[in-house]
Amino acid sequence: MGGVNKAFVKFEGRCLIEHVVERLRPQCAGIVISANRDLSDFSRLADAVLPDVLSDFPGPLAALDAMARAAMPNCEWVLTVPCDAPRCPADLFERFSAAWCAAEEKPAVLIAEAAGRAQPAFALIHRSVLGGALHYLSKEGNRLGGFLKNCGAMTVDFGDEEGGFINLNSFDECRAAEMKIPLDK
Repeated sequence: MGGVNKAFVKFEGRCLIEHVVERLRPQCAGIVISANRDLSDFSRLADAVLPDVLSDFPGPLAALDAMARAAMPNCEWVLTVPCDAPRCPADLFERFSAAWCAAEEKPAVLIAEAAGRAQPAFALIHRSVLGGALHYLSKEGNRLGGFLKNCGAMTVDFGDEEGGFINLNSFDECRAAEMKIPLDK
């Protein structure tokens, strides 16, 4: 998006991140945003803002590493959603929780699946596996889906609800989504 912080791109009159926070706030005890710039802007939306501890900003695994290092004793589970998914499911945590409760073997990671495609950026992750993000990043690469799979992730089927998992990665995609034009993904 030409160097613009995607989280603050306007969508339906508000910033993308504002839509995400609005959907997550009722589902979570607290909102923590991973950010490496515009920290004061993010702080007005969250209970905490965590920058990466690692240099070069290597992506979502660095965010998980920062969360693992954070002193948040009352945080057992982390619900992840990207800042550019303004229509994320309003019942994401509830559905993950129900799937976890129904599972015979209790997974430490649950990821969404929609329309037959894994959506690893939408995950419920137990704090116990967060510390492995740094090791995976240093040895295996920076693929979030690969790390979560390595942690024994269980997929949770959200059916054909693909629209709630669409990431808006350009100004054109934002405008198309506002006008309800299907995006080619």
